[in-house]
Amino acid sequence: MSAVEMMADEIAGALDGARRQAAPLQLLSGLDEAGVDEGYCVQRAQIALNQARDNGITGWKAAMSNRPAMERFGLQKPIYAPLFADMCLHSEVLSLQRVIAPKLEAEVLFVLHEDIVAAQCSDEQIINAIGALAPAFEVADSRMAGWRFNIATFVADLAVASHYRLGELQPFDAGLAFDDIDCVLAFDGTAQSGSVDNVIGGPLGSMVGMVRDIVARYGEVKAGQHFLSGSLTKPLDMVTGTTYCLRMFGQQLKLEYR
Repeated sequence: MSAVEMMADEIAGALDGARRQAAPLQLLSGLDEAGVDEGYCVQRAQIALNQARDNGITGWKAAMSNRPAMERFGLQKPIYAPLFADMCLHSEVLSLQRVIAPKLEAEVLFVLHEDIVAAQCSDEQIINAIGALAPAFEVADSRMAGWRFNIATFVADLAVASHYRLGELQPFDAGLAFDDIDCVLAFDGTAQSGSVDNVIGGPLGSMVGMVRDIVARYGEVKAGQHFLSGSLTKPLDMVTGTTYCLRMFGQQLKLEYR
């Protein structure tokens, strides 16, 4: 058993406590010289910790899903992490007491209508298992003070997953022009356009790769789970008192940070 495996529960507890209390960690020992696999080891411990208190997995997210981020950390594929029930926002307000230093992203969220348990399934099988999609906000928030982390800490920290809010679900159509999605994130009289080019493989390609890798690592994905496919916009540092509006798929999704 490696040193990280022996410390996984301790590290997971520290990260989980920081997330729940919205209190940054100045130092996290045990992952200084670690890599991606060790980060996933701690991620597993976080999953067990949350499931033990009935905070189940509601979905998964892709992170480091653009070429510059992957090159920065020497990655061959994006990073994936679970989303938990307490991360899903059911109102238009995010309280500043629930986060540390949040960043906002605009994403396409997919929902499965059937379980997938075979890691060797084809792209077509994964696409056929998608039942719906929606515009979504992801709120990312590092539990490390100042967003200082190495790749192992990033993975262990649930790929900085914090909260997410989804718009109205609409039936999935594989024929949708996923290479040309109209995405606008507006705030404080300004607007930022999103682009599918910011996600390797585009949202649908990211979704396919995410499902395959999660099944290979964790054994299954479940019908009804939400999948955040990667940010179409540059992450924004959220500003207290600001209302953000996402326009995508003919919808307007709002989130106020206060």
